[in-house]
Amino acid sequence: MFRPQPFFVDDAFVGGYFYNFYRIDLKGKELAKENKQKTNIVAGPLLYRGNMLVGSYSWKIDQTVNKSLVTLVEPTGEFKKVWREDIADDHSATGDIVVDGDTIYASSNFTVAALDGTGKKIWDVEGKDGALSAGAMRGVRFQKFFGYRYWGGRLMLLNGERLYLSTRREIAKKTWADVITVLNKKDGAYVETIDLKTDIVDMADWGGRLALATADGVKFLTFD
Repeated sequence: MFRPQPFFVDDAFVGGYFYNFYRIDLKGKELAKENKQKTNIVAGPLLYRGNMLVGSYSWKIDQTVNKSLVTLVEPTGEFKKVWREDIADDHSATGDIVVDGDTIYASSNFTVAALDGTGKKIWDVEGKDGALSAGAMRGVRFQKFFGYRYWGGRLMLLNGERLYLSTRREIAKKTWADVITVLNKKDGAYVETIDLKTDIVDMADWGGRLALATADGVKFLTFD
């Protein structure tokens, strides 16, 4: 449901599922489990500075979203929290995380934020009217109060000084089409919109070109 992607550290698999962090040895034995974080995990984990980086969300008593979060957790011991930061979206969850050196870029359905290694927010941008809305395959969906990452593909990508993410635009009343929104990674400023007029399934940096798996086949674009 959450497409968890555990990593391997200190001879054990470490990851997250629902609101649990776990560590499992090579024979499949559970070594540790922690479920006191009170956040549902939907992105990651990624190995960052020797710790576990995850995207998640917290919820209110009525089960609606409280905060969209990025959290850094120690992968050993009792999964001690190093830091946690809200990326300014009280409607969805952190569904995509990309690391570039010490900088962390995270997106929800409506926002994109950059964080430094201490969890301090460098910048954040929001666009609820389509500018940064999740594309057909990117983002977090909710079913019976549980959020889940809709698709396992890579739909936010860094290249050079720019951040590329699958978004959408309204081409007619209540009719949407996927586009790629390009932001400046330094400050989140809008650079351009690339209109492909088709659903975007996956993205990759391939041989210095932007390779896109789409509903109409594979397409290649040059990075500016």
